[in-house]
Amino acid sequence: MVGIYFVFIVIYGIVLSKKENKQSVQDFALASKGLGSFVLIGTFVSSWLGGGTITGSVNSLAYNFGIWPAITYCVPSIVATAILYFMGPVVRRRGKMTIAALLEDSYGKSARVISGIIVALAAFSIVSFQYRGMGIVLNASTGINVDVATTISCIIIVILAISGGLRTVAFTDAISAVIMVIGLVLAVPAILHAIGGWDFVVQQTPIENPLGLTFTGGWTWKKYLVNLLPPFLLQLGDQNLYQRMAAARDDKNVKVGMIGWAIGMIILLPIIAVLGYIGRMYFGTNIEAAQSMIATSTLCPWYIGGLLMAAAVAFVITTGDSYLLSGATNISTDVFAFFKKDATDKQI
Repeated sequence: MVGIYFVFIVIYGIVLSKKENKQSVQDFALASKGLGSFVLIGTFVSSWLGGGTITGSVNSLAYNFGIWPAITYCVPSIVATAILYFMGPVVRRRGKMTIAALLEDSYGKSARVISGIIVALAAFSIVSFQYRGMGIVLNASTGINVDVATTISCIIIVILAISGGLRTVAFTDAISAVIMVIGLVLAVPAILHAIGGWDFVVQQTPIENPLGLTFTGGWTWKKYLVNLLPPFLLQLGDQNLYQRMAAARDDKNVKVGMIGWAIGMIILLPIIAVLGYIGRMYFGTNIEAAQSMIATSTLCPWYIGGLLMAAAVAFVITTGDSYLLSGATNISTDVFAFFKKDATDKQI
């Protein structure tokens, strides 16, 4: 399933790139401002939920502390989405390709260059652990050495990012989002059936994590704040999301995309939390926290387990190519174009 997904997504990306007009910088970075509602929903979901979601954050919180601390991790995302919902039409009308370009309007060109470098470095650091995250997933699903698998993931993500700009990335994101939903939704009943139902989880909780099914999971309000505030602030400033708002066809598409995105997170994040917790209850400390959700794929029939692994790969690829394209846009439009003021669109 993972191999099929790889082949399909790369071929689909290449086909889209042949149709893409890449003569204009705006065409490349903002998909000619033509993204519709369905594509926006998929690309919002895929950009925000990445390798960190399935090997860290929600998954690891469920493994270490319990289901409720992990599920509440979606709360700041929903609140941030509600705020961005009202900002979306404004961002779309301004049509800027980067946050640095938005800052230029208020603080000048120097601020654009400096912020462009900072945002690019942040984006590339996020890309780096997407490579590693997919290396872990490929290792678990194929047995390929983690370093080799990480290199393969790097090559695929780069190909998708450079092949056709945001249009290619957004459309492959949308397809991947569908795979994520199908894989995760089918996995839960299959895994519960394999382990003997939710009763098994309840019976194992006192042994593996006595506080695992309590609401606090042993957390204080300060612990909640420490874990929930950073993703809230990150989402409000995530350039990926602003680029997609700016690339929407019209204001209605932005708003529908935001609503669909919120619904997607409400569906997917709790499922990841449940799977991460089941992994802890079934495998105990024989696996690391980062492996918990991925390990549950071995409990499914091969076709559902394969879909779950394909969904895991989709999480990583879509976030990786999105952040790579985002950071590259900073370097090319905010930094390169500043120092080479006569640069043509083709050069940029």
